[in-house]
Order: sequence, then C-alpha cells, then structure tokens
Amino acid sequence: MKKILFLISLVFLFLFGGCAPAIDLVTNYKGTAVITDDYLMQVAKGNVEGAYLVHKFGANDAVGATLEPITTTGFYRTPTTATSLEILSSDVDDDITGLGARKVKVIGLNSSGDEITEEIEINGTTAVILSNNFLRVYRMYITETGTYATQSTSSQQGVITLRENRDGQIWAQIDIINNIGGFGIGQTEIGAYTIPRGYNCYLLKKVMSVNSNKTADLYFFQRQNITKTTAPYTTLRLVDKHIGLIGIQEINSRSSITMFPELTDIGFMGSAGVSSEISVEFELLCESNS
Repeated sequence: MKKILFLISLVFLFLFGGCAPAIDLVTNYKGTAVITDDYLMQVAKGNVEGAYLVHKFGANDAVGATLEPITTTGFYRTPTTATSLEILSSDVDDDITGLGARKVKVIGLNSSGDEITEEIEINGTTAVILSNNFLRVYRMYITETGTYATQSTSSQQGVITLRENRDGQIWAQIDIINNIGGFGIGQTEIGAYTIPRGYNCYLLKKVMSVNSNKTADLYFFQRQNITKTTAPYTTLRLVDKHIGLIGIQEINSRSSITMFPELTDIGFMGSAGVSSEISVEFELLCESNS
C-alpha cells in the first residue's frame, strides 16, 4: 500500500510540480490547430524556441478592374532565382548625413529560402546596390533618420524605392502619404509573405477594408514549393475569396484558419469596378518544422 501511495505521489509531482510543460501548446487537427492565448503570449515574449508571430499589412490606393496584389507598388515580385537589388530615394536629403532617412533594413529570403536581413546606408537619389541577392522581399523599413520625427515631421523626405539592379523592376517602396509634400510612413505596406525554409505557419486572422461607398473583390492565394524552378510547377491556388466586399471585414478564429508549409508564397490580390483604396492585414503563427 505504501508503494502504491508513493507512486501516486510521484505522478502527482510530475504532472503538477513543474516537470510537465508549463505551456499548453498547439493541438493539430489535419492541417489546422487549436491555439491557446497563453501559448501565443509566450511566443510573443520570445519564450518559445523555434516559434514567432508575423503581423503583415498592405495597402493599394488604386485597385482597378485588373487583379493585382495589395501592396503599395501593386507588385509582389516572385522570381525563380535570387536577384541583385538597389535602393534609392526621390529626395537627396534621404542620405547618411541628411535630414531624412539614413539607413534602411530589407527583410526577405535568399536563394535557398532562408530569411535574410540587410541594413544599408542610402545615398539620396543615387542608387546603392545591396550586398545580398534576394529571392523575395516582404518587409522594408527605415532604421535611422536625421530628424526627430513628430506628428508634423516624418522620418523620410522622399519615396524610397527598392528595385532590380540598374534601374530595373520595382520590388518595394516606403511611401509618402499624399505623395508629394506628404508624410512619410517609414516602412513598406506589403499584403503578402513567403514562409521561410524550416517553418510551418498557421493563419490566425484576416482584416480587409475597402474605402467608403465602393465595392471590391479580394482573393487570398498560396503557392507552395517556390524553389522548384522546373516544370511541373506547384499551382498558384486560391485559399479563399471575398466577393462584393464593402467597408471592413474581420475574420478571427480560436483554431487556425489554415496551415501553410515552408517555402510558400501567400497574400492578397484584389480588383474593383472603379479605382478603390484597399487595405489588408493578416497574422501568422510560425513554428520550426524540425
């Protein structure tokens, strides 16, 4: 009898005395997951090794009848090989000694699909070539500026553009509200993301907005296996759609909406009957698949 009580006490200590996991982790159900608030909080604090949260937002101020990505530029570049890029501003004061932006950080993927980050000093209207070649770029923001920003003075003087080397295709822009003479926003608005190699990501939330009295159609796409560069390729496939959207629509779920594996492009594209301003947001929980 004493041995039985001793064994029961050991089990009790193991379960409730600190040996069991302190966090209720993800419970998988055929590609989706039930995710607790406590687990998300621990991930946000950096307490869960191999896990991180992504908050993506994008905007396109002139969506028309042609389907296009919800990004400031109307593009999300998806080449099959990593590309040499350069960065410049439309204003000479966005310079390492100027009043505007001085350094910019570019975040994306290399040729293997691993996330890479490069911080670069910009040189006004003169293009500066990045050291790394990029397969994808899904975020860019100003890290240093020559002005202490206020509600009336921004951290940049002009539109900052990331493009292919030697005046090539535009990849991303850090825009200015109202374009000329407006207020710099300090970072890109790209309503797309690509899952880095070694991670699976769970879609937790979507928010979509169309400017007043207009109607738009929004489509959320995925394409897996982005580093497969010979036919047959993996399909660019619709995940879900929202037809005739007016105003704001938000979708949240206690379980993930869906799961995307490593090396998958995901993001919004939209169209509208008349030129419309559209903005989107989505949140991901990403976990190491090893």
